[in-house]
Amino acid sequence: MMEQIINEIIKAINCKINHFYIVGGMPRDLILKKESNDVDIILPVPRDHPFFTINKKRQIKKSIGTVLKKIIVNGKSFKCEINPLQKEDIEKDLESRDLTINSIAYKVDIMSKKLEIFDPCGGINDLINHKLRCYQENNLAEDPIRMLRIYRFQSLLNFDIDTYTAISISKHHAKINDAPKEMLYEELSKLFSGTYCVKAFRNMATSGLLSEMIPEMDPVINFLHQDPYHHHESVFEHSLQVLENCVQKNLSLEYRVAAFFHDISKPSVFDGKHYIKHETKGVKVTKNILSRMRFPNDFINNVSRIIDYHMMAFNSHKKFFEMRYNIGEDKFKDQIQFIEADKMATNQFWNQTQAFQDFVMNVNIVTRYDDCGFFERLEKLVNGKILLKIGLKSGPGFQNCLDYLKKYFFKKPDRLSERNIIKLLEQNLFFIGHYSHFKHGILQSKRIREYIKGQVIYGLLEEGVELSFKSGIFYFNYFSKGEFISWEKENRKYCCLFY
Repeated sequence: MMEQIINEIIKAINCKINHFYIVGGMPRDLILKKESNDVDIILPVPRDHPFFTINKKRQIKKSIGTVLKKIIVNGKSFKCEINPLQKEDIEKDLESRDLTINSIAYKVDIMSKKLEIFDPCGGINDLINHKLRCYQENNLAEDPIRMLRIYRFQSLLNFDIDTYTAISISKHHAKINDAPKEMLYEELSKLFSGTYCVKAFRNMATSGLLSEMIPEMDPVINFLHQDPYHHHESVFEHSLQVLENCVQKNLSLEYRVAAFFHDISKPSVFDGKHYIKHETKGVKVTKNILSRMRFPNDFINNVSRIIDYHMMAFNSHKKFFEMRYNIGEDKFKDQIQFIEADKMATNQFWNQTQAFQDFVMNVNIVTRYDDCGFFERLEKLVNGKILLKIGLKSGPGFQNCLDYLKKYFFKKPDRLSERNIIKLLEQNLFFIGHYSHFKHGILQSKRIREYIKGQVIYGLLEEGVELSFKSGIFYFNYFSKGEFISWEKENRKYCCLFY
């Protein structure tokens, strides 16, 4: 396999040199007997060598002299990154890298295809001893993103960080603010994806790097729970336990990030007994953090949704139906696992409580109705078509009506039918058969015109009767003819036509 990779690299380089170096991840992974998808190459030439000028259109814009190529061996694709020497020789180049385990190189003779190993920093010994070590302190100061990368490798490999390196990170952690935000996103995503991310984040907090990079985490690290449901552990330690549970459940990156930030607003909303609406404020804070770190908008919205739904009343099947409808079947299943991860981190005996029994019962109810096609029928029946059918004009009031209907059927799913939908609309919009035929108590009339503003309907009936009342959806105000003309002249520009 290695010989085939070397042959393909030689084809990709296609220039007159005697040898080149394979550096970085591939030598490390070969020694660890892990698969590697990336190949980093160093050519022993300066940046102005013809290879780099000829291939300049394929160079990485932010890395002058870097060329990307793709090689395929036995159907497997490798990303090949080719660089010139950054220092005067290969030893100096390797000594300037982030970690010793990434400072191992294979010198490849093009003619003989023989490999010669270069390990000036002792990377192989550190691999054997499961140690993450930066060869010299200045390497971190020059490129601060390397400090975060060290924790990323800890998350992936479960290696311990060398004492000298840990001290260096504590000394230079403020420089992380100089790192490109796009790089923070890339490294954090990889860190969260690692099996040992909890260990890495705990050590990152100890070094001061975490609070420096995300100042909003500082109160979380130091704030101890003061309620009867936790065990006086810090909010940070609780969040790490939720994250660990998400790792064990093999939940995706979005859920891991949500676990880390889901209680971030607890210290700021604690009133002595409760953490009032901490999930709502937590969504806002988390959005700000992830936006600042350049996470994609879709990802941020998904994390926000997970945090928003992590608190709910377990004894109300209505809330479970609402959640399932809003987020879909697959995400509902994962959200349930996330809630379990949170609750088990709070109380390891949660599965022996009444709350757990209520939780399981309502999840099973939703699942049963899901299997019967309830949510597909709800989507088919409760939509704008039914409102157009009774004579309403499409507009802002539609959503109020649809929301009311959905909440009703979330509570009483067995009653879902078109007949019951029409009946509910007649009861709450006060009409018979068609919306133009007004009926309230014994009064029957014709609607002339109506406007909507917020949840209030302003209108005129044929008889010009003055009337005010409330339904489950709107407040209704009907004027006399003279008053309506005066009201309409003054207010219609601020309202939308309802009928």
